[in-house]
Amino acid sequence: MQQSNAVIAHDAESQLSRITAPTLITFGRYDRATSTRFADRMKGRICNSELMIFEGCAHAPIYEKVEEFNDRTLQFLKHYAG
Repeated sequence: MQQSNAVIAHDAESQLSRITAPTLITFGRYDRATSTRFADRMKGRICNSELMIFEGCAHAPIYEKVEEFNDRTLQFLKHYAG
């Protein structure tokens, strides 16, 4: 319970603008833990970021849509590796 309360109380939003590396932000459309309501604010505060919302997924697109997640993540990485 204490860990859950700590996670809920933690606010890292003020630190997002300090991120300078190309950043891939991923959400599952139906995630109840980290709702897409945070997506635009994150994208707006992290320079050089890309937002991907996986339709039909909840909290773990990496496991729910493995092939799509891997393909899209690899595209992002290849774009910035060149």
